[in-house]
Amino acid sequence: MAATQQYTRAINEYVAKSTFGRVFRLQGCGHEKEILGTTFLTELRAGVTTFATMAYIIAVNGSIVSQSGGTCICESASDPTCLKDTDYARCVLDIQRDLITTTATISELASFVFGFLTNLPVALAPGMGLNAYFTYQVVGFHGTGPVSYRLALTAVFIEGFIFAFLFLIGMRQWLVGVISSSLKDRQHSRHRPLPHADRPVHVGGPRSHHGRAEHPSRARGLPSQVPRRVRRLSEP
Repeated sequence: MAATQQYTRAINEYVAKSTFGRVFRLQGCGHEKEILGTTFLTELRAGVTTFATMAYIIAVNGSIVSQSGGTCICESASDPTCLKDTDYARCVLDIQRDLITTTATISELASFVFGFLTNLPVALAPGMGLNAYFTYQVVGFHGTGPVSYRLALTAVFIEGFIFAFLFLIGMRQWLVGVISSSLKDRQHSRHRPLPHADRPVHVGGPRSHHGRAEHPSRARGLPSQVPRRVRRLSEP
């Protein structure tokens, strides 16, 4: 165990002192803004874990978008979805394979560029929700929706330039600022566990000499009408 730790430490120190370590500001690289606690093997394990968590997107994204039919043309009048057409099914399979390759390539490129330019541990990949909306609501299953596949892709292409333009002029930051702070705090705290959730809850009010929380009306000598649930919470 000690030999393994020594070997791991040697690898981290060697990489940290290299150009790679200085570019990403690993601990021990000598950079004035080095990031403490960041080592090569730690980041490597984190990257492998992230990839294992998101790898399903490579196959699922291609499977979802290919169900729109892609550029395949269904010429059957009796079967508008061409479920029994072998040629159409073969074309959809080719579309799915192309989408799998495209998803893997663009995710790798986007994650690499983002990490190299920002030095942040972020992985980028297509969103499943938007792709499902694109397939089943916009284009429709096997092209039975209101918008054709080519026209929908053109809209997505133009949308990318619009978002880039909004980012360059600062509109994105303005839109984020428009959102109320209470709503943003709610989004951050909705999945946050309550502090000391395993401890007894103390309902506000003075404590009696027995150490139990008393209702304010009882402390003033007034008749207490404390709900049963509050009484249970107030008891230790």
